[in-house]
Amino acid sequence: MIKTILTPLLGDGSDENVLGFAHAAAAQLAAHIYALHVSRNPVDDVVRLTIGDGVITRELWNAIERDIRDRHDRARHSFDAFCNARAIQIRNVPNATPAGTASWHEVEGGPAAETSLRARFNDLVVVSRGDNISGFSPRELGEILVRSGRPVLISSPKTMCSKMFETFAIGWKDTLETAHMMTAAMPLLETAKRVVVLLASENSHEEINHQHAERLTAELEWHGIKPEIRRLIPKEVSVAEALVDAARKAGADLLALGGYGHSRAREFVFGGVTRYMLEVAHFPVLIVH
Repeated sequence: MIKTILTPLLGDGSDENVLGFAHAAAAQLAAHIYALHVSRNPVDDVVRLTIGDGVITRELWNAIERDIRDRHDRARHSFDAFCNARAIQIRNVPNATPAGTASWHEVEGGPAAETSLRARFNDLVVVSRGDNISGFSPRELGEILVRSGRPVLISSPKTMCSKMFETFAIGWKDTLETAHMMTAAMPLLETAKRVVVLLASENSHEEINHQHAERLTAELEWHGIKPEIRRLIPKEVSVAEALVDAARKAGADLLALGGYGHSRAREFVFGGVTRYMLEVAHFPVLIVH
């Protein structure tokens, strides 16, 4: 079950977008939105900005502190305005009301690191993909994906979510990560009106692909889901591009897939499809590592 949704708010232009996706999932699952704002420590910014010379002026310190305060205030305003507009109740403990609920939390630290840590105490994470101005960077998204241990829904800055996820696309590949994704995504799949399975396997053996389609159909039918099975045969584009294109053409509201990657020292190494979803895809995706 998915009952708590961690939603980090950065105090930038991405907050309304990510709250929209979190609310869509919360409404569909009768879940609680755990809104989190992480304020940077000004000392960390000073170290980053003055590396090499160690010089810090009063003007620079004041500017850093002002930016941190402004981001906090913008995040809180976005949260309050969003909840007021949708009659979302502010509660810090569970209750029996069927109406949507949310709570506000703030800590100090690194946004990606704190999100990863607190995600472990929630069922789902909804984050915003960066656009060079707002949202999380691809590296930060990778950190959250690898270190949180939770399904991560990455909103698209070019898509506003104003309704529940009615059509769900699944990027299927016969891997452990995809199996984990199917388990994590099942609460959303069971509430969707349509589920489209995209056989993204690069294996061209028709008999194997047919077996996968049969087994998936049989498994999903036990959950009351009658999936549409579509086979992808990428030719002039990558598998990742083919997945997004097929999901869009199917009218999907969300694309789910397994995330392939690991951390190595301070770097995160991902497979081609996962990297594309973190860096490029202008489509909302649910990724499970």
